[in-house]
Amino acid sequence: MESKTESKVFLSLIEFSENLRKASHDPRVSALFIRIHIDFECRWGMAQEIGVDITNFRKSDKLAIAFVPTTIYRRLYIGCFCNELYLPPPKPENGSGGPSGLESDSGSAQQDLIDYSLYVETEVIAMGKYKQDTPGSAEKIESDDAIVSDVICHWLGKFSSLRGLSLEFLLDFLQSGDQFDLRNWVVAGLITGLCEPDELISSLSRKFGDLVDLKQYSRVRKWTVGLVEGEERIAIIRVSGGINPSYLIPADDNIITKIRQVRSSNTFKALIIRVDSHGGDMYTSDLLWREIRHVSRKIPVICSIYDHGYSGGYMVAMAGNVIVANELSLTGSIGVFLSRANFRNVYALLNNKNKEFFSRERHMKGIENSYKSFLDNVALSRSLSAYHTKQIAERRIWTGKEALSNGLIDAYGGLSHAIYIAKVKAKIPADTLVRLEDLSRHDQSVFEALRRHIIQFAVFVFEMFEELYRKM
Repeated sequence: MESKTESKVFLSLIEFSENLRKASHDPRVSALFIRIHIDFECRWGMAQEIGVDITNFRKSDKLAIAFVPTTIYRRLYIGCFCNELYLPPPKPENGSGGPSGLESDSGSAQQDLIDYSLYVETEVIAMGKYKQDTPGSAEKIESDDAIVSDVICHWLGKFSSLRGLSLEFLLDFLQSGDQFDLRNWVVAGLITGLCEPDELISSLSRKFGDLVDLKQYSRVRKWTVGLVEGEERIAIIRVSGGINPSYLIPADDNIITKIRQVRSSNTFKALIIRVDSHGGDMYTSDLLWREIRHVSRKIPVICSIYDHGYSGGYMVAMAGNVIVANELSLTGSIGVFLSRANFRNVYALLNNKNKEFFSRERHMKGIENSYKSFLDNVALSRSLSAYHTKQIAERRIWTGKEALSNGLIDAYGGLSHAIYIAKVKAKIPADTLVRLEDLSRHDQSVFEALRRHIIQFAVFVFEMFEELYRKM
C-alpha cells in the first residue's frame, strides 16, 4: 500500500488514520509505503499524529517504509516512525551533499506592504504583553525561544529513540562535519539507505506485489477486514482556519448549524471538536464557545487541538469537557488585539465631525471588555483562579507540553486518544468499535466559497456605514 503524502492526493487526518487502521487488519496488506513529496507541508501537530498512526499500524507486525526527499526536520520526523527510512542519493552536480545536512523548516516570511493613502494610517491595539506581531521584542524572543527549545528537544529525543541511537551519539553526529554527506547518515544508522523513489518502488513491488494508493484504499469497507462497528456513534466537527462571521451565515454546512444538529440529536454519544485555528473574530469565537458549552451539558465534548489552537481557536477548544493536544501543538495566546485604520488625518477633512466614532478610546474600551470576557471564560472553563489565568494569558503562545503543566489542556494526544476519552466519558467499553461521523466533510464549490466571501464583505460594509450614518 502506498500513501502519497501530498496536496494533490488529499486525505484528512481522520481518513488517513482510519485507512491505516483498516490496513493493519487487512490480510491482503503486507506493508505501508509512505512517499513524502517535495512540496508536502505540515506542522508539528500533524506530524505527531501521523507518527502515532504509523506506530499503531506497525503493531500489526507489518513493515512501514518511508521515502523522504529532503532532510527537513518535520519530514524526517514522520519518516523515523517507519521501520525503514530512505533518502535520495547525492547528485553529481551537488558534490557529495545531495540534500546536505539537517535543514530548517522555517522559510523567510514575506509580507506585502500596502500604501493605503496619506490620509489613513494602520494602528494595532493589543491587550497582553506578548505581542506576537512585534519582531525583536523581548517578549516575542522569550516566547519563540521556549517553543523552539521544546521542538528541538522533542525531535532529538524521538528521532534517536526510534532509530536506535543514543541521544549523545546523535548530537555529536549532527554537530560534526559528517552530517553534510548523506552517505555518513547511512553508516551512522540515521537512515536505512539512499536510492531514487522509482528504484525503491520497483524493489517494493517485486517483494510485496502491487502498490495500492491510500486514496483508492479508502473505498474498502471496514467490515470486509473484520472491523465491525457497533451502534454507538461519535460526531466529529472540525474548526479550521480563521474564525470569521461567515460562520453566522445560515447554511446546512455551517459549523454552528452542525453543532446545533448534534445538540438536538439523540443519536450521538459524544462529540469531538478538532481544532486547528489561530482564531479570528472575537464575537464569532465567543458564540462558538457558548454553542459547544450547551452541547457539553448534554453529552461529553472532547476538544482535540492538532496543530494550532490559540487565541479564538483556544476559546473554542476550552468549551469542551476535556482538551487534548499534541506535545508540539501551539495553544494559548489568551489576549485580544485590533488592527484598525487611524483616521486622524481625515478629521480635518470632516471638520472633526464623527471624531468620537473613529477615536482610539472608543476602540480601546471595547478591547478591554473583550479581554476581560476572554479571561473570565478561561477561568470558568478550566476551573482556574483569576490570578493564575492572568499569569498564563498575556497573549503568550505555549506548546502542548507547556500547556499541560499550566492547566490549559488535560492530556497529550491526537484523534485516537480523543476517541478513547470520548468512549470513557460516554461509558462505552474501550474495545467497542464506534461509528465516527465527520460532520464537517463538505466539498464546497468555488462558487459557494466566493458567495460566502461576498456576503461576509457585504455584511461588514453595510454594518460600518449604517453605524456611521446614524452618527451623522
